[in-house]
Amino acid sequence: MKIAYITQYDSSNVHAWSGSGFWIRRALEETGADVLPIGPLDEGVYLRWKTRLKKLYYLKVRGQEFCRDRELGLVEAWERESRRQLDRREVDVLFSPGTLPLAYSQSPLPKVFWTDTCFAGHMEMYRQFDAWSRKNLKPEELAELDRTPRLRYARICRETETNANRLEQMALDKASLAIFSSQWAADRTLKYYHIDPAKVKVVPFGANIVCNRREEDILQYLELRSGERCRLLFCAVEWAWKGGSFILAIAEELHRRGVPVAVDIVGVTPPVASLPEYVKCHGFVSKRTPEGVRHFEALMQQADFLVLPTRADCAPVVLAEAGSYGVPSLATAVGGIGSQIVSGRNGWSYPLDAPASEWADRIESLFADRAAYRELALSSFRHYKEELNWETAGRRVRGLLEEVCGGSLARSGS
Repeated sequence: MKIAYITQYDSSNVHAWSGSGFWIRRALEETGADVLPIGPLDEGVYLRWKTRLKKLYYLKVRGQEFCRDRELGLVEAWERESRRQLDRREVDVLFSPGTLPLAYSQSPLPKVFWTDTCFAGHMEMYRQFDAWSRKNLKPEELAELDRTPRLRYARICRETETNANRLEQMALDKASLAIFSSQWAADRTLKYYHIDPAKVKVVPFGANIVCNRREEDILQYLELRSGERCRLLFCAVEWAWKGGSFILAIAEELHRRGVPVAVDIVGVTPPVASLPEYVKCHGFVSKRTPEGVRHFEALMQQADFLVLPTRADCAPVVLAEAGSYGVPSLATAVGGIGSQIVSGRNGWSYPLDAPASEWADRIESLFADRAAYRELALSSFRHYKEELNWETAGRRVRGLLEEVCGGSLARSGS
């Protein structure tokens, strides 16, 4: 099978889109498919500056968010550039980890995308969170959120929203398959856009790390989790958005109860004047360097729980990554997390308004019952091996691609 893998960015960049574009490409390559990277896509100097100036105008003059990547002319330019890069190269299918590179395509070939949600799903999530945050967060947290580009999407300009929904519908109309990483994302698409439900599929993403681990390795990690101190791991690059203050509240509740707790914070520096002695900040840990990989692995191996009280999310890959180390996850039941966490198998998810004491109850109970914790850790790893890894996901998507490309594959002999 020959796949044109189209991305606006460089798909070999492990940091682009949290690495998912890189890992999706790798997952397809691991199935034996011949993957032809198309991208990065250059829109040209004129469109680059035009859209940057429009973005600045909307932000400074109107206090609204303008999204460059939803400008019709820019997306059309991407299509021309992808067509140029693909010129005279024979492939069986056009594939993208996003909808935009396919929106203007006129190719007669099958077109498939695999992503974490549709545009309207993002907007629903951001707006719900915006309304919730105004009622529930502290002023300093709100100030931080207002500096977060993703939350500004809740106040997106009408031009961007109109263009974005048009582009989304165009891509859905052209797609032979629309694959999403969660049932929540698939449901949002069916709710907001016109599409044949038969074209909508769900395949969860894997973990954006190399994993050759076996159950014997998880048993060794459990020896590192001695039960002397309950280690909570928080991985995020945004503090308020991902619920940073809430994990501190959980830890404080455990500490108050006499549970010996330690919190490792990775990716973000908390905007807090002082932190308890049991909290350690590790800063940004890059998975592009051997040192970063070793540091991340050490933290995962020793963690008793990954705690992600995120306020809005589509499909955070860190949940799959935790499972690959046999680390149970506790997370908020928002977005697509329901497709990643199966309560009692690889962790638990909680409503957005659940108090810190409820999270602490579960952690305290499992930390005290080492036999129950051991079984949960092992089942978390098994769930990763069965459902949340790129090998399994790649095979499923490869099978779906073969179904829609049957005719062309027969002609090409792939």
